[in-house]
Amino acid sequence: YAELCKKSNDLKNLSNAYINMGWIIQLLGDDELAYKHYDRALQIAQLGGYSFETAKAYSLLAGWYTNKKDFSKAKDLLFKAIAINEKNLPDENHQYYLAANYNQLGIVFEDEGNYSDALKYLNLSLNLFKDIGDTKVVSEVKERIDRVYGKQKITEKF
Repeated sequence: YAELCKKSNDLKNLSNAYINMGWIIQLLGDDELAYKHYDRALQIAQLGGYSFETAKAYSLLAGWYTNKKDFSKAKDLLFKAIAINEKNLPDENHQYYLAANYNQLGIVFEDEGNYSDALKYLNLSLNLFKDIGDTKVVSEVKERIDRVYGKQKITEKF
């Protein structure tokens, strides 16, 4: 698919192809090759001026950095994705990924032990997913909020 996109100079779908290949490669356990595909997807999306694909590549790269425990880089990339998605509202794709980015940012703050910021972004995510009507994800985010709230209460005792 990527080769067909290259031949037809279809940068938007080429970026998506690299995103999908990176995701599959990461699932197979080759983090370094996955990173290269995500980074290539980002470069192509930026070259073509495709905001959704750019934001999506930022999100996937942020997840990659989160797995590496580089929370500072993950947050930087997530804030870039959030800015793009907020700018492109009310587009439903951007709205969904904005909710997902808030959730992802909440997870990064939780991993850092910054529970107040984690709760802030998880609640933003929850409200957007409620607006979207994704009840499955709403339930998952509620569980995450409860877990983080519990961690915050424990740390406040000490």
